[in-house]
Amino acid sequence: MGVFINHSNGIPLMVSLELPYIGNQRNISSIPKGIYLCKYYESEKYKQAYEVLNVVGRSNILIHKGNKVSDTDGCILVGSEFGVIDNEPAILNSSKAFKELYDIIGKEDFELIIS
Repeated sequence: MGVFINHSNGIPLMVSLELPYIGNQRNISSIPKGIYLCKYYESEKYKQAYEVLNVVGRSNILIHKGNKVSDTDGCILVGSEFGVIDNEPAILNSSKAFKELYDIIGKEDFELIIS
């Protein structure tokens, strides 16, 4: 779990949910610490998302809507606050948080810093 922070003013924007780090293994691990380029992404499954690029040994990592750990296979989910759903660690109001992220970034590229 983490926090998205606007580095231009240091204000937290939203929270994030990822899998724990398990050696950068596909579908069961979060991505390693680093700075990554993110680009807007659309598909039939993900109408709006951002793709995290240049993750060594990994591909198809997205920032997208979702609330529970079971909603991610190594991707990053965004929400407005931490919580619990069905006795599972979760983030809440993911659709609202993603809309806020999109309203700020739109279809522009951005850097994601995982620390």
